[in-house]
Amino acid sequence: MAGLLYYKEIMHYVIPRSHYHSKASEQYSQQLESVYNEWKKCILQNIEPFKDNYTALWSREMPHTVEKCWPIWSDSKIFDFRYFTNHGGETKCHILPVNNEKSVILSFGIGNDTDSELQLRNASKSPVEFYGADPIHYPNADLFRQIGTFFNFALSGEAGILDAHVLVNGSYVHKDVPVLSLKYFLVEILKIKFFDDIWIDAEGGEFGFLNYFFYGGVLDENDITVCQINFEIHCRNETHYKMTRDFFFRLLEDGRYAAIRLG
Repeated sequence: MAGLLYYKEIMHYVIPRSHYHSKASEQYSQQLESVYNEWKKCILQNIEPFKDNYTALWSREMPHTVEKCWPIWSDSKIFDFRYFTNHGGETKCHILPVNNEKSVILSFGIGNDTDSELQLRNASKSPVEFYGADPIHYPNADLFRQIGTFFNFALSGEAGILDAHVLVNGSYVHKDVPVLSLKYFLVEILKIKFFDDIWIDAEGGEFGFLNYFFYGGVLDENDITVCQINFEIHCRNETHYKMTRDFFFRLLEDGRYAAIRLG
């Protein structure tokens, strides 16, 4: 989870427990389960009273509570958590792998800046494979192709045209951009089953695929694992506030992901 940004955008950083359970020792898994349960208790104690106040949850209680409960994770020293701040001042978060296996990172909306990706690559002791998507070709294509594979479109729940707030020539403007279904992109184009991290800035398109990350959602249906997510959510009205509330509480109910940090 990262801080409040322009247009009251907020980024959620979440990490699934299931991946670590599958690769960790029984002792480590038990420790992780204990930390998660303590964290979830802290979260619910602080936000349950505001469950039906969507605006307060969005503007104050969710970011405050995630920040308040963060020491439960940091004090556990259960993983190697790092920050990567790009040239524009936005911070991405990532837990570095504990082994030498290749990491796969998907980044969409690149926003004319790959500093965070470069920092992650330099910090990782294992190889990192990058894939990026952005509807604005220049300079994103040239920048991203220096580190990985670039795709020139936006991503959302369904294909079509999106009125997005995108960075063009140093300024944010409204622009109709081509959108590809995230499901089609993952299943039919990338055909990758395991992602270490997805960095998401879909400029409003994220509301089309929030439910992908639930138990039984599109990712589960297609046997795709996403271990970490940096999620930038662009709430601009009461409907968005409610969808964000529902998303956050559903993640808590599923017990697979945890929002663990403000940037």
